[in-house]
Order: sequence, then structure tokens, then C-alpha cells
Amino acid sequence: MNQPNAENTIKNDTPLRTHTVNYVSGLPNMPNLIRKISMHLYENGFLFCGKQFSDLWIPYNTVIDFKLSTGYGSMLSYAGGADALHEKIININCFMANQEKTLIKFEMSVSTFFPIANYRACKELVSYMKSNGIFDKFISQEQTDLSADIMEQIAKLAELHQSGALSDEEFQSKKAELLGRI
Repeated sequence: MNQPNAENTIKNDTPLRTHTVNYVSGLPNMPNLIRKISMHLYENGFLFCGKQFSDLWIPYNTVIDFKLSTGYGSMLSYAGGADALHEKIININCFMANQEKTLIKFEMSVSTFFPIANYRACKELVSYMKSNGIFDKFISQEQTDLSADIMEQIAKLAELHQSGALSDEEFQSKKAELLGRI
């Protein structure tokens, strides 16, 4: 996929918004909860960064779905049993650089002592994203289906390549052609 350069975005643009979140799950190299991560919304993508969290750039054109859900992200940041009934978990389903679908979860963490602020912040974030056209930049279902089909074709090409039916050059050429369609 053609992805904007995160470093250029960070250096040249001011974030549209910044929120504090906790990383919950989804990245294989980061299996544990990480608190106090900055989530920056830019014109063309999300940037997540923090002291113990490697910078994660998610271009909007790689996002399949963005939604809120209920549940426990971090038991320590919940005010009580009823807190888990409110939507404060951010679910971002996206294609990562390796072309794999990944569901990454973050927890809105505006305030530990005033949990109602967290619920409001989540709802306000979604409202802001909708009113500023960010949801329109996500991948449509049609594009998702096309991407899945292309990845399946690349897997078949890889099998042909491994069997010797395709040379290295032929495989790389066809693979590049298919990836260019995404």
C-alpha cells in the first residue's frame, strides 16, 4: 500500500487532536498493557507514541474499521463494575505494513478518578472524526475484499515460485503488480 511517511507528517504537521490512551492488545511485539500513550490524529493517519511504546503510524487508508466497545482494558483504571458497561475501548482493525489484518485495542484514559470524562471523550472523538471526514478515508468493504483477494493471489504466486514454476524476477514483478492495485 502506498503509505504516507510518518516522519514527514510528524515534522511538518500539527496534530488535529491529541488524546491519552492506554495500549491494551493487538501487537505481537507488545503483549502487555502500556499506560499513557499519546494518540495523535493527523490529516492522513493516527500516530501512537509513548515512553515504553514504539511509535506506531496507522495511515487512515489502511484502516478497515474503527469502533468503540465496552469491557476492561486495564482493571486498575476502572471506577467500578458499572464502568465496564461503557464504551471506552477503541478498536482499530487495520492492515499493517506486512499486509496482515490486525485488531489493535486502546483504552481511553482521560481520567482515572472521573470515569465519566472517559466516556464523553470517546463519544466526542468519534463525533469529531465523523464531522471532519476521517471515517471517509478508511478502506471501504469493496477495497477490503479486493485486498484480501490480492493477498490470496500473492500466496498462490509464492507457491508457484517455491515450486520453481516462476523465476525470482517473474515472482517479484507479478507481486509488485498486484500490490500496486491495493
